[in-house]
Amino acid sequence: MPGDTAVKAMETTEPVGNNQNSGKSNSKDAESTDIEFKILAAMRSRVTDLRDKADSFTFVSVRRLLEEDMGLDKYALDVHKGFVKEHLVKCLVDAGNDGDSENSQETETKNMKDEGNKEALMNDIRKALRKRASYIKANSEKITMALLRRLLEQDLKLEKHSLDSYLLKKFINKELDEVSTLN
Repeated sequence: MPGDTAVKAMETTEPVGNNQNSGKSNSKDAESTDIEFKILAAMRSRVTDLRDKADSFTFVSVRRLLEEDMGLDKYALDVHKGFVKEHLVKCLVDAGNDGDSENSQETETKNMKDEGNKEALMNDIRKALRKRASYIKANSEKITMALLRRLLEQDLKLEKHSLDSYLLKKFINKELDEVSTLN
């Protein structure tokens, strides 16, 4: 089960400097362990949501979400932020390593769509460059690669700077060379 290693690691680690066997410290350890088990359970129940939104969440927002899920007061998990941070990463990694066929198939389908979209964009860029070939030649002394990308974005009705990735810059440069040699 994902997260078992995190639970096992949590069970075997002892806080540094806690060699006293007083009833009070054992009680606090039990409370801490109990809340940590609940945190892990809440993380596991949310792991799919967290994995899907991993680009946009912060550790603070995850703690607020877990507090809400667990019915705790706001900021109650702030004292456990180190634990949440460490085990959230482990939960996400474990969930990513599950490799259940449904998620693999979803990922494969998404990758195929992305690949198809990339190919379609590259074909559109080729066509737009060919249409602009005479303009590019006439203004070759004045036009910069950045200006050319802005013109292509307008021609293709794309958002500004959407053609600024390294791979697209490289592709546009290569295609521009080909268009220049054709005419």
